[in-house]
Amino acid sequence: MTDCQPQARYLVECQAGGHSVTEYRLVPHDGGRATTVQITYTLTGGSLLDRLGRVLGRRRLLDCVRENNTQDLLDIKRAFVTST
Repeated sequence: MTDCQPQARYLVECQAGGHSVTEYRLVPHDGGRATTVQITYTLTGGSLLDRLGRVLGRRRLLDCVRENNTQDLLDIKRAFVTST
């Protein structure tokens, strides 16, 4: 996690066949009784082979993103519970 604004924004970055950035924004609504999680993911750079692999292995890439997001959300939950 490279940036943390508790209860507002979390940014996770890594090198995985390019520069991977996942941003989680927590947007309260319904008078603060509910929260929407907005997730933005970008992957830039990497070698020609990395980029070709992303095109050819799109399904596996989507599975990896899903798995990583699940772990990131668990880490955010753990950090939130620990801080409260």
